[in-house]
Amino acid sequence: GGGRALMHALFADAQAAGKHSMFAGCSAENDSAVHFHAKLGFETVATLPEVGFKFGRWIDLVLMQNTL
Repeated sequence: GGGRALMHALFADAQAAGKHSMFAGCSAENDSAVHFHAKLGFETVATLPEVGFKFGRWIDLVLMQNTL
């Protein structure tokens, strides 16, 4: 519940500052992170292949957007 509460506070601050959208970048291998953001209203807008290097190998990045 802490992560969800933090995200809702970030949404409120961004809206109060007049922002239009927020972005998240998640490892394509981290299904939990992608699912977490999707439940908060983020939608996948792109997958960037092999842009991260972790644990000795290249990984894809899922770019997600939430329109406020």
